[in-house]
Amino acid sequence: MQMNTVLACAGAALAVATTTASAQLTTWQFGSASLQHVNAAGDGWEDFDWNPGIAGQALNDGMKLVGTGPDGNVFGFVGENYLTNTSTDPEYRGVQLVIRGTGTIDGASWQHPEDLIRTTFQIGVDFNGGSLDVYRAETSFTLFDAQNNALIGVGSGGFATGLIEPGGYGFGFAYEDRFGANYQTATHFEWSVRIGFDWQGQIFTDELNFYVPENSIDFNVVPAPGMAALAGIAGLAVARRRR
Repeated sequence: MQMNTVLACAGAALAVATTTASAQLTTWQFGSASLQHVNAAGDGWEDFDWNPGIAGQALNDGMKLVGTGPDGNVFGFVGENYLTNTSTDPEYRGVQLVIRGTGTIDGASWQHPEDLIRTTFQIGVDFNGGSLDVYRAETSFTLFDAQNNALIGVGSGGFATGLIEPGGYGFGFAYEDRFGANYQTATHFEWSVRIGFDWQGQIFTDELNFYVPENSIDFNVVPAPGMAALAGIAGLAVARRRR
């Protein structure tokens, strides 16, 4: 994947940039969500035998993801049901939430090299024992042509809490992904979000819950004229990450 600019702001409100009205460029669909644990061999991921509660709502040039449980709950564990295995590979830790979907490009191309997809996260977690590291939050987007040939894949990451103590927490941050060229043959795309959790030191009766509340995880396509509005987003730390 190519290099992308990552905007991240943990635990802070994000200003919303106003962009020039334009024709709809994309239509998004929610696909599936799964919660996975490290397999017994410690070299891959395996699905739990139940699905997390999350739903997708199409927006104009975007998608909103929201937890379907009380207060936006997506999943919860008691300590004795938190299933994972050890691994020597840092890729495989704890459990991870994976959300996938697709979309179509309603035009002849990804229209401008500076068109971008902004993913804004508002997520929450509470737990009453042990310590927790939300160690991964990543996006991925891949363009395809009409023959389903992959043209380019981009993605962002960088958010992590480090070890946090029992309590209730809310986190807000945003990523931006650009394909960086005018892909005239692009007709559709696949997207995903991956969030990793490592819960340590819990006892059987401890509880952990993860939330995507009404203000949710949002994808928004921002056409090139909207680039100037980025100056209005305050308090965001800029980093670069190669994928």
